[in-house]
Amino acid sequence: MEDIMIKHIVVGAGYVGLPFAVYLKTLGEDVGIIDVDPIKLGMIAQGNNPLKGEPMPQGYMPEVSTYGEGDVYWVCVPTPSTDEGVNLDHIFDCMNKIQQYSPEALVIIKSTIPQSALRILSATYKMPIGFSPEFLVQGRAYANVKDTSRRYLAMIGIHKHLPYVQNLLDFELIDPNVACHIKTLANNLLATRLQLINTYALNIWKDVVLDGLPHLRLSPHEAHAIICQMLNKVGADPRIGTHYLDASIGYGGSCLNKDLLNSANALQCADYMDEIYGANNQTLMAWYHHIAFYIREYNKGKEAKPDESYQAVNKIDTIYLVGSGFSAITKDTRNSPTSQFKDLLADHFTVYIVDDLPLFIRPNELVINCRGVRKLPCGPRFINLVFQAEGDYE
Repeated sequence: MEDIMIKHIVVGAGYVGLPFAVYLKTLGEDVGIIDVDPIKLGMIAQGNNPLKGEPMPQGYMPEVSTYGEGDVYWVCVPTPSTDEGVNLDHIFDCMNKIQQYSPEALVIIKSTIPQSALRILSATYKMPIGFSPEFLVQGRAYANVKDTSRRYLAMIGIHKHLPYVQNLLDFELIDPNVACHIKTLANNLLATRLQLINTYALNIWKDVVLDGLPHLRLSPHEAHAIICQMLNKVGADPRIGTHYLDASIGYGGSCLNKDLLNSANALQCADYMDEIYGANNQTLMAWYHHIAFYIREYNKGKEAKPDESYQAVNKIDTIYLVGSGFSAITKDTRNSPTSQFKDLLADHFTVYIVDDLPLFIRPNELVINCRGVRKLPCGPRFINLVFQAEGDYE
């Protein structure tokens, strides 16, 4: 390695940038961070973690920096999807400032970019640029950053600091064309797998809980156990495994949907990718119809009678959805299926989103687990829509 200490600047203090900056600090590196959010930067300057639900070691927050101070810039800014493809405005804004204030610096992009972007950026700015795809799961971002099993770096051009960075982080150098497809293909495979499992669980639940003669129908509790055991037995096949074999009302967040849209725009498989993307929304809509039907059937037995008028108040009119985040290990609500589920149900019911099981449930209230608790009490007013291949099946 070089004898001199280099200055790392991480641009973007989000779920990619900040855990990575903290990790560099734990390695003893000189690290600064740049972000457009003054509140977030204020918390970082005070040594506090601004990312809710994202644990990181204390005492390793980077210092707040500006352009012009870095030898190596790690670009971790948003690249939102549009109907035309990936929006690279934030990337170009960063590159303009780096070229203006630190034209001799090494730039490595960790944001999601399409295949052509790296060569376009390198040609536009006439400087060596690298790309290192990230494989983070929100809620476990810092732990994922420390994982050395998938550290890839693609470079266009050479730079004096490249050997230092490569040795520091144990990067495997790969071709730029390979690098830009690794994460996209992985997320497309995961989204396809999740969608198939979600659809299968949805149809089984409908078949045993709603269809057929009323006296032969199973309870939601029994249906949950059946689906979980089915996933477990399927996952026993070593070709399949139990990882990413959990079913739910749908997947959310930014990465899976973004990479599906990117592939639909960039590859000759737009119809297929659009079908998978659209199926996620269709699954959520189907769950809405199934839950509404279940509540209507439940409430039929609660019609007020002349001598039992009190039963009318026991009809379900209020729903608690447990789990606000787009996954069980984060409270990030971007593209959260729970929020979308609430919007659908709110046309007919009073709906609340909570992150913990309510302590007391009234006779007119229904609890649906969407992302939060692992187990629910047994009863007709508790519906668990998180189906896991591993663990207890009640």
